[in-house]
Amino acid sequence: MRIYILDPASTEWNRGGYNYLPYLFHDYLVYEKNQEVHFIENFTLLDLPKIDTHNKDYRIYVSFCTPPQKDMCLEIHRLYPEAIFFGYYGFIEEVGFPSIYLSDEVIVGGMKHQGKSFHRLGTVLLSDCDAHINGKFEGNLYPIHTSYACSNGCFFCPGSKNNNRKITLLPMEDVKKKLEYFKSCGWNNIHFVDENLAVDIDRMYEVLTLCKEIGGFNSIVLGDAINLCRFIDKYGKGYLEECGVFLLEVGFEGINLLKSKGGTKHEEACIKLSSLSPSLPFFLTMTFAPGETIETLNRTGEFLAKYGKKPMELVERIRTNGTEGGLGQFFQPYPNLPYDDSGIHSPFNPTRLYPSFIPTSFLQSKINSYDDSRYAEFEEACKLYPVRPRRIFSVCVSKTVQEIVRDSAPYIHKVEMYIMLAIAARLRMIQ
Repeated sequence: MRIYILDPASTEWNRGGYNYLPYLFHDYLVYEKNQEVHFIENFTLLDLPKIDTHNKDYRIYVSFCTPPQKDMCLEIHRLYPEAIFFGYYGFIEEVGFPSIYLSDEVIVGGMKHQGKSFHRLGTVLLSDCDAHINGKFEGNLYPIHTSYACSNGCFFCPGSKNNNRKITLLPMEDVKKKLEYFKSCGWNNIHFVDENLAVDIDRMYEVLTLCKEIGGFNSIVLGDAINLCRFIDKYGKGYLEECGVFLLEVGFEGINLLKSKGGTKHEEACIKLSSLSPSLPFFLTMTFAPGETIETLNRTGEFLAKYGKKPMELVERIRTNGTEGGLGQFFQPYPNLPYDDSGIHSPFNPTRLYPSFIPTSFLQSKINSYDDSRYAEFEEACKLYPVRPRRIFSVCVSKTVQEIVRDSAPYIHKVEMYIMLAIAARLRMIQ
């Protein structure tokens, strides 16, 4: 049987979490099941001639992981109603496509053979595959899983929801073999793309010890702040550096999301990580999640001013994240997430770098004061987004965001205004 995996083109520059599913599925079918698989990345209608349906012995699988893929998936379903979809299952259920849930066997098999097809697949290195930090090293950072999914269940995270908070682990003997394979290929710079490597600190110790024993790795680790602090308390900060870890990606997210991340203990853990080693933590942030206000953006900005990276420390791709003026990614209202959906929804498919939801809490926020002294930083931050900066905030005092957007509508697009207000709030220009 000839198998096709179609990964439709998307404007979403992200390859995290379940966005790796088409690659894991491909590697499982090819290397575990010895199947003939034709993987068409960035699939568009121009790729239709690549699908040979004259021979009836074929099967089509389609990855539907990001909202911008929806239109292409609808067209694929119209042309090939027998096509089977996988990815973010909330999207698939919403439109009623035939679907397959990729089992633990598939996920483990894919993780086991990860890397063997890097040489012939183009977009697996789409994101998170650079050093993040300027001047650290040249070349790619290679993604590597030792586990899949996350059990934390944060309300804003589709990753936990998609796997019902169940983590799938790659056996340690396979982790060792994979690290040895990466080393043999010269892939010494690696990014652990586990959603939370620190969820089991003893297993994280085993993984990093393998890195140390094999030798020569530089790595980025993604983990939650509370468990990373537990790891350091038990094994020491120095052990991370001994094993080649040069950056810890930590989802600080924002002051408005503290409750879902463990309350003040989460913020305290983030501060503790920074005090133990200011160079290690890289804080990921999110804007316009339910509960966002001018005040929460002020407080998140204060935190990042003390503990975040400066924009010029980071490679250009990620200057939106973990910086004082950058807004990180925008909250995306995915189906099946248990969030307060009162607010304004964009008619466009959401992406991480373009706001698609503005919560009522932000719309009702009022600007009480304005300080123009940081306008130059504001201008620089606006360059990260589709925004032309304007000196407008002096006339916004004593108004709510909703009133400001209404009054400026003839002159400034409302999305531009939301972004400018958020950046100004992060920089504490408005309070």
